[in-house]
Amino acid sequence: MQLSSIKSFLEKYSARLDTEDEKKEKIIQIFLTVARVQITPQMIVVENGILKINTSSVVKNELFIYKEKLLSALHESGRTDIFEIN
Repeated sequence: MQLSSIKSFLEKYSARLDTEDEKKEKIIQIFLTVARVQITPQMIVVENGILKINTSSVVKNELFIYKEKLLSALHESGRTDIFEIN
């Protein structure tokens, strides 16, 4: 009986957690809305609180212009684990 209650508890919360794909999709939408820059999930890497976008230097320069607005929008969306964009 005890294991089934733990399983039920974990299922409730796992359904609420965003998958990695959903998290990346939120990031893509924020970048499109705020900076009007289209990125793909393959370009996104989050490590140690740093959001790394693997793209051309031209796009990176564009993102740098909107960096503060992007960080603010990410925090408002619940991604408070990201504090830097590279």
